[in-house]
Amino acid sequence: MDFDLRVGLLVLAAVVTAVLWAAAFAMRRVDRDVTIRGLRNGLLVALVLFLITAILVTMLFDLSLAILIGALIALGYFWVGAMLIPLGLLFRARPDWTKLGAWVAVPIIVMSAGFGYAAYRAVQEEGAPPTSTNGIVTLALSGPRLGTVNASGTATCQFDNTGALRLQAGAGIGGSALNATDGRPVTIQYAMDANGANRSIQLNVGGIQAVPGKGWDPSPQTIALSPTSTAHAGQVTLNNVVPLDQAGKPDANEVWSGIFSWSCSQ
Repeated sequence: MDFDLRVGLLVLAAVVTAVLWAAAFAMRRVDRDVTIRGLRNGLLVALVLFLITAILVTMLFDLSLAILIGALIALGYFWVGAMLIPLGLLFRARPDWTKLGAWVAVPIIVMSAGFGYAAYRAVQEEGAPPTSTNGIVTLALSGPRLGTVNASGTATCQFDNTGALRLQAGAGIGGSALNATDGRPVTIQYAMDANGANRSIQLNVGGIQAVPGKGWDPSPQTIALSPTSTAHAGQVTLNNVVPLDQAGKPDANEVWSGIFSWSCSQ
C-alpha cells in the first residue's frame, strides 16, 4: 500500500473516531465512570493481545516482526473498540456495551488481519524467486602450462530480488557445451552483487579447476571489474588466478590471467 494512502487512512480513522466521540458527548450519552472502566478494560485486553501475538509471531517468524505485528494488533483492537463505544452510545446502548460489549467481537478479526499481514511481510522479506535469462560469455585465459584458451558460448543468468547476478556456462551447469578453440571443455561460474561488489569466479578448463576459497582470494584486485559493467553486461580482468593441482591443492607453479565478459538478456 502506498505511504500517502496509509497516512490518509490513518487520518480518516482518527477523524471518524473524534467525530463519534464528540457527537456522543454533545448528545450527553457518555457516563464518564462507565466509559473510563470500558476503556480500561479494552486497554488491558489490548496488552494481552500484544503479548500473545508477539510470542506466536516470534515462534513463527522473528522478534522484530513480532513486536511490529503485536503493536499493530493491539493498537488496531483498541482503536476499533474505542470507535464502537461512542457508536453504541449514540444508539442508546446499555452500560454493559461500553464496559464489555464493544470489545468482545473484535479480537479474532483484528488478530486474523495481523497474522495475515505477518505472513505477507515474511513472504516479502524472503524475496521473489530468481529470474533466469539467457546470456552469452567469452573467455580469454592464459597460463604457463595452460597455454592460451579462447572460448565463447551461451550461459544461464540468474538475478535475485536485489539484482545480484549468478551466471553459469558450460555443459552440465548452464547453457550448452562451452569449449575452447582447441577443443578443451570449459565451465564458468561467475557471481556479483548488483552494484558490482562481492565478485567471485570458478573456472574449469580441460578438467583443471580454479575454485575460490581453495588457495586464492577472489579480491577486487584479482577480479577487476570494468567501470562500464553492469550485472546484465560487463567485463572483468582476471589476474593471479591459481588453479588446483591433481591433489586438490593450489598449484604454486601455475598462475592464470585473462579477460572474462558476459551479456545477459533483459
